[in-house]
Amino acid sequence: MVKTVDLDACSKELAFLFAILGFENNPGRLEQLMRNEQELDWEQFLVLVDHHRVYPVVYATLKKIEHHIVPPHILSALHTRYSQNTFRMLYLTGEMERISRALSDAGVHLLMMKGPVLAHKLYGDLSLRTSKDLDVLVPPHMAEAADHVLTSQGYVSLENKKKKDRKKDHHLTYRHVQSNAEIELHWRLNRETGREPDFSELWSRRQKSAITTFPVYCLGDEDLFFYLLTHGARHGWFRLRWLDDLDHMLKHDLDWREINDRLHEFKFTHLKDHTLLLASRLLGTPIKHAERLKEDKRSVMLANLALQSISGENVSKYRYTIKSPRQKVKHVLELFVPKARDKEMLALPESLSILYFPLRPVLWFCRRCKQWFLTKSN
Repeated sequence: MVKTVDLDACSKELAFLFAILGFENNPGRLEQLMRNEQELDWEQFLVLVDHHRVYPVVYATLKKIEHHIVPPHILSALHTRYSQNTFRMLYLTGEMERISRALSDAGVHLLMMKGPVLAHKLYGDLSLRTSKDLDVLVPPHMAEAADHVLTSQGYVSLENKKKKDRKKDHHLTYRHVQSNAEIELHWRLNRETGREPDFSELWSRRQKSAITTFPVYCLGDEDLFFYLLTHGARHGWFRLRWLDDLDHMLKHDLDWREINDRLHEFKFTHLKDHTLLLASRLLGTPIKHAERLKEDKRSVMLANLALQSISGENVSKYRYTIKSPRQKVKHVLELFVPKARDKEMLALPESLSILYFPLRPVLWFCRRCKQWFLTKSN
């Protein structure tokens, strides 16, 4: 018998958060929890809201229903975060338009992946989604030109550009020297997830955002679904914001034949199956066609691992489990490749550097023992 997604292990605070995020899908669920007036740890609830980056939606929903069980100081704290986020998103919108113009003038094609365009597209309101930076996707062969443009616009790379492997890595992070605004310059959708759509394909299916005067382009609906799915899974869904994005994305009129063909081509079908199940069980996301919701053994297992990740447990286990067999082999082999921290722990002369390979398991074990003792002593 196939088990279902186990919500019983979730804390009351997390269950309450699920109900708030899924309020539009199932208002009765939140109303029932409020009628029961379970004793919640409101400070812990606020910690969860902050961690999952969903305070704008939480504040807007709680303000709308105006229920007495929410302490005034919690609503006040949420309002402060909501207001600060609104100003930040307005600023990012202006910066997004400025950078898009500068890159376009330099002949660089670009697609905005998240940020203000995603907030407007999915929520219809810039203030209802958080974003700490702008994610800009450019063709791999234009990444160097884009780097020059960002530098000329006052941005400084936070990473060593010379050490970045374009085939292995997928982005560089920049920060503005005056405003501290951040931009992630991407040349791939995701890091090391195998094959993915070529930029030229994404560009041919691009959509124009309606929130700026200068043309700003973003991913088409089906490509956006593909990205939100693979991005959330790659990060273990440890922020509910990403699942909330998918909940809103699923309310769009999507071409499921195209989505399924693309997921099948790039071997990500298993991600869709368990993520739809997860969204349905956690947020009450309506699944329009029953055949799109699979509750087989593998989907349930992956959905439960994702739920553990959302709860702050077993993030690494979920990330490893969703890898393809080839990615798993590569992941295991990389465990034996020496890292910088190995050389920091044991300095060997260059002539003996080959010894780092056999010594790596020993050094890894020593680090774990040191961390364990430090944890116990604290």
